[in-house]
Formats: sequence, structure tokens, C-alpha cells
Amino acid sequence: MTIYKQILIAVALTAVFVSIAFAQTPQATGLPIMVINTVNGAPINSKDIYTNIELISLSDPRNSRYDFSRNRSDIALPDRPNDEIKGRGNATWEMPQWNMNYPKKPYRLRFNEKVSLFGLEPARNWILLAEYRDPSYIFTPLTFYIAKNIFEMPFTHSYFHVHLYLNGDYRGLYGLTEHKQVNPGRIDIDPNEGWHVNIDEYYDEDPKFRTDNYQLPIMIKSPESENNAADINNPEYRFVKDDWNELSRLMNSWDFPDNGYRNLIDMSTFVNYLLVSEIIRNFEELTGPKSMQAYKDKGGKISLGPLWDFDCGFGYNYQSTHEYFRDYSGFIQKHQFLQRFYSDPIFLSELRKRWDEKYSMLVEIPAQINAIAENIRSAVSEDAKRWYNSNNFSANNGYVGREYDTNHVQVTNNLVAWWNARVSWLNAEISKYQVVSIISSPSHSPSLSIQSVKSYYTLKGEPLGTMKPTNSGVYIEKYGKVVQKIVVK
Repeated sequence: MTIYKQILIAVALTAVFVSIAFAQTPQATGLPIMVINTVNGAPINSKDIYTNIELISLSDPRNSRYDFSRNRSDIALPDRPNDEIKGRGNATWEMPQWNMNYPKKPYRLRFNEKVSLFGLEPARNWILLAEYRDPSYIFTPLTFYIAKNIFEMPFTHSYFHVHLYLNGDYRGLYGLTEHKQVNPGRIDIDPNEGWHVNIDEYYDEDPKFRTDNYQLPIMIKSPESENNAADINNPEYRFVKDDWNELSRLMNSWDFPDNGYRNLIDMSTFVNYLLVSEIIRNFEELTGPKSMQAYKDKGGKISLGPLWDFDCGFGYNYQSTHEYFRDYSGFIQKHQFLQRFYSDPIFLSELRKRWDEKYSMLVEIPAQINAIAENIRSAVSEDAKRWYNSNNFSANNGYVGREYDTNHVQVTNNLVAWWNARVSWLNAEISKYQVVSIISSPSHSPSLSIQSVKSYYTLKGEPLGTMKPTNSGVYIEKYGKVVQKIVVK
């Protein structure tokens, strides 16, 4: 063999080895890289206290116009000298009472000025989701896609997969998204005469209150008062409390649903919110409720959204195996406030019509699942190298769903199979809802036409829906304004 050929072979082998080595790094996956160095390398060990950032940079190999770098010495302002970072989340951060402490943590960024990331509306606050429990890294971007592109839900979040390096340590694959807040490009409502609340059974942030009926745990996120901000008795919060107490009163009233409650809400937002949550089977959000967002703009109506927090959906078996893609059938057992809507024939009719309108698009979702999966597959492999190890296999502290994590193709196939089964089951069940004609006028709540729908209740007044009970017993039947007892034998 000539020297020339030996050199060529050596060069070729070197190129192969370099290519293989490079392919085994996060940088080779083609996804954006975010680097954060804290001042003096300080750890981020609190979700209450911010840690100062020395340097933060973003590099997107597919679109350099999104690249940026901010150094502490260059961006300091007199009253806000630092960009900052802290932990965030509940169970995803730490939940000692449940013996839950995932090693991969989510974070909240707070810049000292409004900054645009990935071309989005500038804002100070941004979120890095760890997605530690999601074996596919698809749940959140997929749900946002469905909410934004299929159901056209206002203020739905954007989502970008990024690799995160923190003080030189590769922390894995994260999801960068907007912080839930009233801000242009986010929940874009009047910051003083509108409101935004988080309805969550954790009930751990002031100002907060519970409604007189249903005891809904409501935490006010906006308006943000400059005086006595944490005091729920602050007069600036009174209109928020009044709105929710009036709605919950009407929902719990004997003359529901023809009592004007529909005049208080934007029903389309409730239909969309509950439909998407039902589709992905996000039981924690609707049962708790947890992470349920709602808002009302100046001069507007009470609206649900935007959607948030999906790692207890997609057939998650929380109580036993901590595995996904198990149960695809059955409606979620909802909080009684949310379940009450299903006793309104008009609500059921609107839900049925919305489902029929979007069904063909939902059937095509597997193509979107596979598109996301192809884009992140090598990146998921890099994340697994960082976190997939034998020390992380305990039920509450481990790499959950580990049987999938070494084979992203398999987890994607499992997700597609679950999705198809779920949509098929829902289509069969929702098709049973009756579409009714609606008569409305500017001064009255919408009501049923003469072709009214019967609804059924227990003797205690608990709603059973519009299907006549099949179990023997005595029930209440409501048909328009006619209410009577019936006996089922």
C-alpha cells in the first residue's frame, strides 16, 4: 500500500472517529444551546430566592438571529444589576412529604429588562421546564400545538427544546417557554381592570381566597397591587372575588343552568379547555384542580386558559407504576365545579359541535407527534446519558418510565398508539351528546329551543348528565322548567 493511500485511509478513519465523537455531544443534535453561569458558580437550590447570573447565552445552530449573550458587567442597571435564576414548580422541584425529589430541576429566569427569546414578545420572565417525568419530551409541545393550531385558544404558550449547561455542567434537554403572566404577547389583557388567576389545590401563593361555593382555591396573579399586595382584603382584589363568588353561586344554584350563569362566561373557552384536557386525559388538572388558569379582560367575560402542566396526562398511572400510555378510555372524574357544566345541555351541545368540527384534525395528530420526535430524538439520547443511571431508579426519585427511555422510537410508537385509541374512544362517546338549537337575545342568557333536553339528578341534587339512569332507584328528571321524580326499575 502506498504512503498516499495510507494517508487517505488515516484521514478517512480520523474523520469517521471525529464524526462519531461529535455526534455524541449535545451540540451535534442541531438544537439550541443555552449556557448559564451564576456569579461565583453559586448553586440554585431554592425556588423562593433568586441566584444572580454572571453570564447567559443562547446559540441556535439553525437560526443565528436568535443567538444572544448577556454578561453581568454589560447589562447592569442601577436598581436591577443582575439577571437572575431560581427553581420553580411543585412536585417537579421537590415534594418531601411525598418523598419526591427529582435530580433534574426546572427553573425560572428573570432578566433585569425585557428580553426577546426566539423572536417572541420581550419579557423579563421565562421558564425552563425539565420534563423529567415525560419519557417522550413531546407532551408539552404537542399540547401547546393542539391548543394553538387546532382549537385556536388565546394566549397559548410557545415552546422550544434547548440543551442547558449550568455552571459548565450539562443538565440535559429542557423546554423553554413563556412565564404565565399578564404581559403583551402572553395573557394580553388590561393589567389593572382585568384579572388572571391560578386555580390550584396547592393553594400556596398570596393573595388567595376560596369561593363561597365549591371552595375553589384561587390565587390572584393579576392585578399586581403596589400596596398590601399579599392581603386578600385589599380593595383592588374585590372585583376578582366578586366575579368568582357570583359564578360559583349560580353554578351551585337549584335553577342551574337556566339562571344566567352563561352570561358570565365565555363558553367557548371553557369548551376548548375541557376538551383538550379530556383528550390528553390530564386528570390531575381537572380533578384537583391544579394549574388551572383563568382570566377576564376589561369589559369581557370569565375565560379558561391558557393550558399548563401536562405530565399527569397521556395515560399516566400515578398511583402505582408511574408509567404512561395505560388508560385510554373513560372520562376524567372532574372537580364538582367543572363537572357541573356537563349538566347543562347547551354546554354539552357546544362541546359536541366543537368536537365534530375538530375531529378530522385530531385524527392527523400522529404525523405531528412523529415530526416532533424526529427533531429531538438524538437530543433525548443525550439527556438519557446524563440522567439514565442505576442510582435514579426508585419509584419517586428515579428516571420514571425507564423501560422506554433507551428507545425513543418505541416511546413515540406507544404515544401514537395511545393517542389513536383515546381519540377513537372519545369520538364514540362524545357523539352521543345531543346537539340542540339555541335561542339567544342580547338581554337574556341563551336557552334551549322547544326541542329541550332532559337532564337527571340524584335526590340530593347531584347531576348525572343527560342520559337516563339505568340503575334502579328514584331520580329527579328536569325537562325545561318541568321538574319531577322518576322511578327506574
